[in-house]
Amino acid sequence: SIEFEMAALAGLCDALFFARRVDEMAGHARELLDAADRTGHAGDAVEARGRLGQVLVCEGRFAEAIPLLDGVIEAARAAGPPVALQLGLTYRGFIHYWQAEYEAAEAFLEEAATLAANRSAFHFLAARMFVGLSRIKLGRISEGLEEFLAAIALARRNGDRYWLPRLVGYMGWAHREILAPERALEFDTEAHRLTQEMGLPETPNTEALLVLANDAVQLGDLTQASALLAELEEKTAEGQWFRWMDELRLAIVTAERWAAAGEWNRATEAADRLVGLARRLGARDYRCGAERVLAQAALARGTGIEAAARRLSEAVEDLRRSTVPLEAWRAGRVLGHLYHRLGNEDGAAAAFAEAATAVRTIAAGITDAPLLREGFLDAAPVREVLDAAPEA
Repeated sequence: SIEFEMAALAGLCDALFFARRVDEMAGHARELLDAADRTGHAGDAVEARGRLGQVLVCEGRFAEAIPLLDGVIEAARAAGPPVALQLGLTYRGFIHYWQAEYEAAEAFLEEAATLAANRSAFHFLAARMFVGLSRIKLGRISEGLEEFLAAIALARRNGDRYWLPRLVGYMGWAHREILAPERALEFDTEAHRLTQEMGLPETPNTEALLVLANDAVQLGDLTQASALLAELEEKTAEGQWFRWMDELRLAIVTAERWAAAGEWNRATEAADRLVGLARRLGARDYRCGAERVLAQAALARGTGIEAAARRLSEAVEDLRRSTVPLEAWRAGRVLGHLYHRLGNEDGAAAAFAEAATAVRTIAAGITDAPLLREGFLDAAPVREVLDAAPEA
């Protein structure tokens, strides 16, 4: 019957997607849409369109995915089925996240998690992970860490082998963002161990190496960072599944690695590559991070400072469309230095003041770990921002 055909096609789409055979999945999703059209039931076609949206997101085709997924969500709310609404919310929330629209990402993925709670532990963990990520990006550090810990406990109970290393690695990422690199390294080493122990092709070895490379940069072990980045370059070149995501994250770590060594030609090469990719995807915080590295290069070289200030200012202005304190304080600090070098003391004061506001947002979000909060506020670049900002 048509119902059995559709169920088989839907299951095949899931299997092929997670086998990273997305081209094949797309073909079967179109078959599912054709079958759904034959039933004449509006709700049947919605799930198929949601799966086509899933393909577009995987391929980084956000401009096409957004209207499609918005339509899926609207139609699924009216006519169902729940799996279509879950798909729409998950992948539209995913785009919100990567476009630095973290309030919307949190709301969409909270709802997606509620729908998945009694249907799929796999999709539930995915949604809860991105809820935690969104909260941390918003500066609500302790809330995000609490979300990760709850998801880690569930993953361990369920024997999950896919999300567990990612969740542990994101615990490390969160600690690195609040300038606690030694603690971050502990989590990231454990994430890498879990990945190696599980030994499955779909475990996140790329992500495990990426977080270790980040740690090496922050801890000043640039030789280790270079070795890890070289391995990651090779893996990213081979991969096709969410390749844009690997490229984004690899480009920012590479740019910051060369910036940390003062090798500005290589830093600017990586940052320029990141600007182009971030603009295409609408990844505003990654674009701002790239412009920040380019501005650091201009300051170090003593040339192109006015152009760098203009570009970084535009990126910061674009970032203000959402709450993005983790990047805002770093970008504001560099922008303050640019304006100071140009003799624009009012601009410098405003930039440092905005950076200080972001710092206080992050500190206020560390509610259950006073030592972590104090360590963040006492870190040299943070103290520099607070000291340079005008008194409120």
